[in-house]
Amino acid sequence: MKYKIISIVDYFSCLEVLGISEKFGEGMRVKRKAYKEGHEDRYFPLTDDDLYGNHYFICDASNDRVIVTFKVVPFSSSQQFVNTIFPFEHYIRPTCSDTQYSEIQKYMNNFKKRGLDFSYSGGWAMNNDYRGMGLSRELRNIYSGIHYNIHKDLNISACMGVGIIEKGTYDFFNKHWGFECLLNGESVVMPNAPSINCHFIGQSFEHFSDNKRMHGMRYRQLWDEREEYSVKEEMEAKLIKKSA
Repeated sequence: MKYKIISIVDYFSCLEVLGISEKFGEGMRVKRKAYKEGHEDRYFPLTDDDLYGNHYFICDASNDRVIVTFKVVPFSSSQQFVNTIFPFEHYIRPTCSDTQYSEIQKYMNNFKKRGLDFSYSGGWAMNNDYRGMGLSRELRNIYSGIHYNIHKDLNISACMGVGIIEKGTYDFFNKHWGFECLLNGESVVMPNAPSINCHFIGQSFEHFSDNKRMHGMRYRQLWDEREEYSVKEEMEAKLIKKSA
C-alpha cells in the first residue's frame, strides 16, 4: 500500500484554510470510533489541546482516507493562551502524589530553564476499516519515523506521554523508541480512567532510540512530501498567487 501524510498545524489558528475542517473532522471520527470500541465508550476522546495542537494523519494514498491519527502538542503551543495548560498536566496532576508530581516537574523544568521546547504526544487511533490487513508493523514503523521527523523539524528537545501497560503501548514506547518511565518504574492508575494502568514516560530527542532514528531516515521522503494545513502554508499560497 502507498501512504500519504497529512498534517494540521494548530487547527484553531487556521480555521479559514480551505478544506481543513473536513480533514480534521475525518480524523476525529476515526478517533471517536476507535476510542468508543477500545474504551467501551467510557472515555471522551478529545481535550482542549486538540484545537491548538498539531495533528498528523497517515493516509491511504489512493483515496486520502485516514488510517492512523495522532497528535503532538509542543509546550510552546500550550502557552499561547492564559487559560490553557500543557496537556501532560491533565494526566499527572490528578494522578500523582506530591512527590511524584514534583519529580515530573523537575524533569520538565530541566528543559524550561534552558529555553528548550518539549512536547506531549498521544491520541493515537487507527481506522478499524484497515485492521486485519497485515499493516500493523508497517504502520508502527511509519508512525515512529514521522514522529521522529516532527520533533527534528520543530526543534523539540523532548517528548512526554502516557504508556498504557495492558494495551502494550508502554512496551512499544520503551523498547522501540527508548522512552523511559519518569517515576522510577512506578505505574499509576489514572482516576479519570480507573481501569487503565500506565506509566508516565518521556525521553530527550538526543536519546531517541537508534530504531526510531532509522525509521526517521527511512520515511523522511514520505514526511517531506506531506500535505500540510497551517497558517504558514496558507500565507505562502497567497503570496505565490499574488506574485503570479
